[in-house]
Amino acid sequence: MAVRELSTARLRLRPLTAADRDALYAIYADPEVAKGLITRPQSPAGFEQPFAQMLELASSLGMWAICDGADGRLIGRCGFYPCSEPPGGTPELAYLLSRSHWGQGLASEAARRCLDFAFLEQAWPEVVAMVRLGNAASLRVLRKLGMEWVRRTGARGTPADLYRLLRASYRPGGHPA
Repeated sequence: MAVRELSTARLRLRPLTAADRDALYAIYADPEVAKGLITRPQSPAGFEQPFAQMLELASSLGMWAICDGADGRLIGRCGFYPCSEPPGGTPELAYLLSRSHWGQGLASEAARRCLDFAFLEQAWPEVVAMVRLGNAASLRVLRKLGMEWVRRTGARGTPADLYRLLRASYRPGGHPA
């Protein structure tokens, strides 16, 4: 599958490239951003493996650089990982946004566009998402998207909640049916 560029009213989502590494690591390294992450790379070297996986996903499931629609600057990333939770392989929605862009609805906007891709273009039957316990902002995004709590779980030793959205309950624009 060739993953293409996506857009929203305020954002351009383009497949991640190797040139995005430093800008994306700077967002991961922000202590306030890191508080909500399940995977927290402690150094640029520790970011190499997760970033290599993101690059691989950029051309398979879909992993996009979130770019400001006005100036094209990278402000985060959004896309899908293969979920390790049973039944396994279900696309897991994941997003990250620079702190300077919080509180503007941009994470929801990017995630909503990715769900449109998942359900309307790829016809995936479901998408899941994991949220670190205590990450209230990310939980609000998942609820806005119509995702429903499934169970308490853990990811890489970090307590998290698993959420799910079925294609059958999804309407374009991310509002549940």
